[in-house]
Amino acid sequence: MNDSSLMLIGLMIGLTIGMSASSVGTYTSMMTSLLGHKKAQWEVITLAMLVLFYIFMLVIIASLTLATIITFFSPSYLDAMYIAGPIIGITVGLVYVRHYFWDHPIVRITHHKTAAHKHTTKYSGYLQPLVVAATLLYVTGLPIIVSMLLLTLLAQLSGGSMITWSVSLAFGIIVPLYGVLSLIASKTKVSRVIAWKESVKTTMALYSGLAIILLSWFVLYAALIQGGNT
Repeated sequence: MNDSSLMLIGLMIGLTIGMSASSVGTYTSMMTSLLGHKKAQWEVITLAMLVLFYIFMLVIIASLTLATIITFFSPSYLDAMYIAGPIIGITVGLVYVRHYFWDHPIVRITHHKTAAHKHTTKYSGYLQPLVVAATLLYVTGLPIIVSMLLLTLLAQLSGGSMITWSVSLAFGIIVPLYGVLSLIASKTKVSRVIAWKESVKTTMALYSGLAIILLSWFVLYAALIQGGNT
């Protein structure tokens, strides 16, 4: 698999993560909090853009760190991860697909609904967007971590560049959030953005789950090809 294929896969995975209910909900909560504090529009947009920049950088740093760590693993550990990684990915993917057919959480997690508001009001200045960016990645953590692991394994198997998929993954995550920012900056009511998010959350859960499952199968297929050539 060449770098172009890895870049496309990373971008598509990033887009599904960026459009998830957790990502859009946390980002919208931050925007609502900033607007509620009667900040000037240019200040709100600046802080919101900084959040996107920090998300972009944090995803790249985390991706490259994980990819670098895995390069130090022994071949036997890597062989085990080539099987364990996709199994974890398929399991996580099926959990997300389940939300499309039965939107009732096994474990209800609601902290992401208040996390962005809490950290937006607690911190100020240029530390504020960094904390919000970290919060957004935290509440969206599971699909991001699993996707990073699977993309790392796929790149390891195919000899692809680490920077290629990490940049495309980070870019894919922030594109939908930039769309949210553009809508709110153009005077679209926040309530309409929230209503849209609620209307598509199960569909996006389906897309996220299917994307992770497909990525898991790519890793398994690449591992089988490599095993057949050794």
